[in-house]
Amino acid sequence: MTRSSIKSAAFATGLLAALVLAAKSSGQPDSPPAGSRGTANSSASDCCIGIVDFVRIFNECEQIKDLNEALRKQEVDVQAEAKQRQDVIENKQVELSAFKTGSPDYQQRRKDLIRLGTEANVWLKVSEQDLENQKFDWTKVVYQKAVEVVSNLSRERGLKVVLQYKEFSPDDTDQTLASIRRMIQERAVVYAENDTDMTDEVIKRLNETYRAAGGKKQLEPSAPAAPASAP
Repeated sequence: MTRSSIKSAAFATGLLAALVLAAKSSGQPDSPPAGSRGTANSSASDCCIGIVDFVRIFNECEQIKDLNEALRKQEVDVQAEAKQRQDVIENKQVELSAFKTGSPDYQQRRKDLIRLGTEANVWLKVSEQDLENQKFDWTKVVYQKAVEVVSNLSRERGLKVVLQYKEFSPDDTDQTLASIRRMIQERAVVYAENDTDMTDEVIKRLNETYRAAGGKKQLEPSAPAAPASAP
């Protein structure tokens, strides 16, 4: 090492020592105290970020379970009526074969058969679309309710940001590279302390609100303008 390099190193060492002494003399610690906000050792209760698992919310809250049950009943009813309509059409086709092609009776029955088939197809399509619309409506409603609960909890806990958490469960999807990559990319949170998770409290409050409003009674046909299904 040259003499100039030795002098530079000595100057830098001396400057660092002077800065450390100055910091101590001013009453500032060498490092932030353990447990202070914003440090690696800060407790989760001091954290301004929370997480919530909407997959669990839509799987576990009581309103969704009741709505899914109502939806399944509607789907069974739709399929039952669709079968009845199809049976009528098939019987009409058998009857048509007993008439001479081109005769007045044949032509009239053929027109009736076409009409019945068209009505059955249109009815089934409209009914299935109505079920999908109800799923959409209730997904939006329940999500908005959950977001409102999350917002209230966040204000109560002094949180600034809430992120959506999603479990990493590669065994529950297609065993392909594309699937696992998509799952990884969709995860907004990789790790969080348990007490930052608000999901249980959100489900609890949603259930309480749902019961207070009447529970399943809200899903009865007499309820005013209420959809009857969920995702």
